[in-house]
Amino acid sequence: RVLEAELGKERIRLETELGARGDFVDDLISGHYGSVELLLQRARYLGADLTDGALVMVVDIDDFARYLARRRPKEPAIQELKRRLADAVRLQTRQTFSNFLLGPRSDNVILFLGCAEGEDPEELPEKAQLLAKGVQRYVKGLLPDLTISVGIGSYKKDPAQLPEAYSEARVALEIGHRIHGPSSVSNFGRTGTYKLLFRVLQENPEELEAFYGETLEPVVHYDSRYGTELVQTLITYLGNDASTVRTAGDLFAHRHTIRYRLDRVGELAGLDVDKSEDRERLTLGIKAMQLLGRVPDKPSSFSDR
Repeated sequence: RVLEAELGKERIRLETELGARGDFVDDLISGHYGSVELLLQRARYLGADLTDGALVMVVDIDDFARYLARRRPKEPAIQELKRRLADAVRLQTRQTFSNFLLGPRSDNVILFLGCAEGEDPEELPEKAQLLAKGVQRYVKGLLPDLTISVGIGSYKKDPAQLPEAYSEARVALEIGHRIHGPSSVSNFGRTGTYKLLFRVLQENPEELEAFYGETLEPVVHYDSRYGTELVQTLITYLGNDASTVRTAGDLFAHRHTIRYRLDRVGELAGLDVDKSEDRERLTLGIKAMQLLGRVPDKPSSFSDR
């Protein structure tokens, strides 16, 4: 009974600490932290020095609502699951970072990763990338029914920019979900034009829909109707710097077959794959397609109709 009582006290202490960290995270990312000095003071109280800024990482449970609908756990079990996730992330983070602050938020775990004394801030993104992969592996072993995705923002030297760093991590997470699906790791600094198109999607989705309609939509519809592989051929072709030979090798097809497919893409999209400016539009069209979730809905059959 004495042991049970002590364990109960420890559980209460941990839950109180997580609550305090969660409150801090909510205030920080919403910008309701008062002054920067107060922000830094609260962070120090929670064990992190954010004087020189930080990089933000968001760890998210994939399709958590679907998981809950399928398993229908009671609320105590849900909270225990979230606590175990937070503990797993904390354990892995301690192996890589000595200066960090962790806080739970809904089905996310938010990490503020700061530099240790004398550490180069330019090393943080790569360390965060390795940490994200390590967390995914660890959680897969600990909670095999769940997968997690991670979004990583860029390093912000000014603590007042940490809300922006969080927003970047959220954008990276969402882009990763849309492009790669579950178990993705996406770094805001490496999302290129995806982040620009995602901003258009957020602010003016009709504009992105219209651009998609002018470029890839006819090709996607054709693939869906006939079970062809025009979209994948185009993606492979553009990824191979417009080389039909390398594209043919990657897709195990004759280069004349690849040429036929590319000509068909050009006819459907009204663009010439041999012109660099048209290839740029097709590249953006592919990214718009991915962000909108409009991939062909039939399995590929390599038909060359």
